[in-house]
Amino acid sequence: MTILLATLVFTSADGDFRDELNQVKTRIAAESFVEANQALIRLHRQLYATAGIENCRPPVAAVQQLKQPKATESLLQSLESALGASDYAAACKDAMLLGVSLQGDLSRLTPAQRLAQQEQAFPTADAKGRPNLAGMEQLMWANYEAGQIAKAESLARDLDSQATAIGPEFMPDVFQNSARTLLGLIRLDPSSPSMPEAVDYLRRSANVRPTMMLLYRGPAVRLADALWKAGEQAAVVEYLEKMKDYAWKPDTQLVARWYEDAKAGKRPDFFRGASETVVR
Repeated sequence: MTILLATLVFTSADGDFRDELNQVKTRIAAESFVEANQALIRLHRQLYATAGIENCRPPVAAVQQLKQPKATESLLQSLESALGASDYAAACKDAMLLGVSLQGDLSRLTPAQRLAQQEQAFPTADAKGRPNLAGMEQLMWANYEAGQIAKAESLARDLDSQATAIGPEFMPDVFQNSARTLLGLIRLDPSSPSMPEAVDYLRRSANVRPTMMLLYRGPAVRLADALWKAGEQAAVVEYLEKMKDYAWKPDTQLVARWYEDAKAGKRPDFFRGASETVVR
């Protein structure tokens, strides 16, 4: 991927954005997509504070169109232009779309390549030895996708335990939901007529105290989709009924639509309309 790395010129009002955007560009050019996304998240938080979160949501249709490999390059150019013009609302939308596009770039790597990038970018503890729940979650899924099931299961159990032990101010719900989803996936047995352990983990994954993070990210759905295909539709309806109010923010009715489809006996289309960051 060819990205121009010219030093950006900002006004004094834009100075806070300069370092993060240059880090995003440098890491994209090196195809270090995980580290690029981390720098982008820091930039996005600054833009939230400047533009206001209500002005930062791109149209859902724009998210759905981010399938082309060239999207990252064009979005990066658009983001740079918006910042140069001090159009912070447009920059904030571009930053969110760029994050989705980076997930697509990451998905084009092999599972082993993704795992290597994420192991480099995500420590499981901070400098003081405190657990880094977001890092543990990223590594848990990366190990699962790379076929390192024992390591993925160990990380999932540790993540669930650590998330359960902390207070609600740290928004543990998404990590509990995610960890229990992965543990349920590990227990899927296509040769069995019933999957009580996987179903139990699906129910447990809904047994969380929702915070704003779950409202923003939406619930994990990979286990629900797998169990639907395995004939456990009743368990999926129950799960979606509990989670239907905790929707992905750019489309607040998305999870409710999944629930209505499931209740009507129609398999929900979990993998259309949500970003790759949501579909877990």
